[in-house]
Amino acid sequence: MAFIEVKKRTLAEVYGGTTWTVDHANLRIVEALGAARPAFHFGQVYGSLQDSLDNETFFEGAPSSDFAAVPLPELVRVPVRTPVPGGRFTEDHRPPSRAWILIAGDVLSNGGLRLEERAIAAVEFSFAPHSLTDLCDVVPSMVTLVGEKLLKVGVDYSRNGQIRADTMLTEDGVQTSNATVFFSYSEAVAAADALQARMVAAADWRANSQLGDTVLSKAA
Repeated sequence: MAFIEVKKRTLAEVYGGTTWTVDHANLRIVEALGAARPAFHFGQVYGSLQDSLDNETFFEGAPSSDFAAVPLPELVRVPVRTPVPGGRFTEDHRPPSRAWILIAGDVLSNGGLRLEERAIAAVEFSFAPHSLTDLCDVVPSMVTLVGEKLLKVGVDYSRNGQIRADTMLTEDGVQTSNATVFFSYSEAVAAADALQARMVAAADWRANSQLGDTVLSKAA
């Protein structure tokens, strides 16, 4: 089972409550998990439906009474592999509570090819993309990892519930390209082994050299 139903109250306790946003384009006031908001919504986020009614500026011709309240269902569909801050699970079939960063970069001068384990500090959600709306209601979209500096990792999901890291941003918002994040230890190890094998092959200068008629051998 790749997606499950979880009580809204339980998710709110784990992920910092729910919020409400006013979607003027579609005349809706929408409840979301955490700080999630409708796509392309850059307005205010409210702590309750009443706060949104009391504080949002409603335009003439579209009074608040015209807006429909759209709460999250009491049972919210989420991926099984939804990261959990502060958890202890490492098995691939459980909600991940840790991540592994495969660091390549300049392996000769920067500590070598390696895996770094990080705990999960926070999870941000968005509404399910169109490709998943028949399977779930919300999905994690950004995961913050603990470390010397916090790292923010953008994630997405396949229809079989597999989580995949997309972008990785440093604490100051700079995107990094010399590392890959995994939420499965076995996947991280397999990727590290495969990359190591490619690096070993790339480092075989004898096999990779083209020096005319010069014959190179490992015995030379």
